[in-house]
Amino acid sequence: MQRRRFLGTILAAGGSAAALMAHDASKHKGKPIKGEVTATGPAGFDLKTDKGVLKISVTAKTRFERDEEPVRFDEISEGAHVTVFGTMLGDGKEVVAKEVNLQGAAEHGHHGGGHKH
Repeated sequence: MQRRRFLGTILAAGGSAAALMAHDASKHKGKPIKGEVTATGPAGFDLKTDKGVLKISVTAKTRFERDEEPVRFDEISEGAHVTVFGTMLGDGKEVVAKEVNLQGAAEHGHHGGGHKH
């Protein structure tokens, strides 16, 4: 009964049953962490954020993208601006990355005249 009431409320709010059924929970990436890569290594990289430097660890399952197109881990270099989605470890200083989005030139040029690294 409550499930039917919930569905009715969603439908009344402008949703549709098809949209509800098409929802893919794997699309939820969590809170993004944005910053500049300051060092790279074989198992990850250091990311300078507005809250300090984080160690970003990558695994065989980590996805790497630029403008929604796949890229390789070795395309990430010092000075690159990235957004990371992953799991923060208990110490708050390391993230195991599920996805790393490398910013394209259009995203990076948002400072007007650009800037040097």
